[in-house]
Amino acid sequence: FEEEYDRRRSALEALLGWWLEVGPGLNNISPKILLREDIWATLNFTNKTYYSSRTVLLRWEEDDLWRLVLRHILHTSPILADLIQQQAAIELEPSRLDFLQLDILRKSLFPLWGERMGRTNKAYTYNWVRKRVGDYSSQPQDAGVQRYSVAELYLSGLKMTRQGQR
Repeated sequence: FEEEYDRRRSALEALLGWWLEVGPGLNNISPKILLREDIWATLNFTNKTYYSSRTVLLRWEEDDLWRLVLRHILHTSPILADLIQQQAAIELEPSRLDFLQLDILRKSLFPLWGERMGRTNKAYTYNWVRKRVGDYSSQPQDAGVQRYSVAELYLSGLKMTRQGQR
């Protein structure tokens, strides 16, 4: 583990050093370095505070996740989009998705994976989905979002239904 940490720190120090040296001279390109929070937190090197002042934290909120799923549905499955519009009684227009409240976004996805799951039917399915694409703090991560496609989440929901867990 120590060897991996030293290699990671050395590579990132070289990358950040390059950024300091070359970055300002690039007139038409503005380099961006994206690091996961957990990796950044474990690094300890000289001048780290210099970079911290230039940090922008990228976060997914729950409503962003549901909007992403709905946009994906709108672009890839007209049949599912129609089903959602009929059962959730909302109009799914890409330009209007940004204005939908969190509870409406959650309800609009009930036709995809149902409202509740589990043997006692008490657990909300959207919590299960959010935790599958999230990190330790249930913060959705890009890798998690990419790992589960809408079809996989839907099939997971069908599997739960068939097993009588919903």
